[in-house]
Parts: sequence; structure tokens; C-alpha cells
Amino acid sequence: MGGGFGAQQEPMAIVSIVLAAVSLPLYFCCGAFALAANLVGLILGFVSMSRIKNEPSRYSGRGLAIAGLAVNGAFLVLNIVLMVFVFGLVGLGMLTSGP
Repeated sequence: MGGGFGAQQEPMAIVSIVLAAVSLPLYFCCGAFALAANLVGLILGFVSMSRIKNEPSRYSGRGLAIAGLAVNGAFLVLNIVLMVFVFGLVGLGMLTSGP
């Protein structure tokens, strides 16, 4: 169970958590890039979990992969909710504005 002595951190798990951290500032300037970063982070998190499970003597970093999955998943849901809210407000403004 767990990575053995000398097992390296799974690189995709590291990239997944880095993408989660980078996506937070992206929300404030360009939400579409944050959405893409979260999707890629989720995919890399799942792939890294699979690699860690299949090769525990070679890879460690299960905690990083889980954190990347959790944070990217939460930010992805937040991003979708915010996009629906903003586009809903824009649409409502278009419907209620006079000629």
C-alpha cells in the first residue's frame, strides 16, 4: 500500500494541483481558460490516480492527485455556476431593457 521507498511523485498529480492553483486567478480575468484548466486538471488527476494504483512501487503522490481532483472539481462546478449566473443576468438585462 502506498508508494515504496524511492518512488517518485507522479508528475500528472503535480500538474493537476498546479492547474487547480492557477485556475483561481484565471476566474477573475478569463473564465473560459479557468474552465479549460479545471477540465485538464481533472483528467490528469484521474490518470495519475490510475497510474499510482497500477504502479505503487514506481509512483507516489496519491494525496496530491486526490487534492487535484477535489479542488479542480470544486472550481469547475463554481465556474459553471458563475457562468450560468452571469449569462443569465445578461440575458435578463436584454429582455427587460427598453428599445
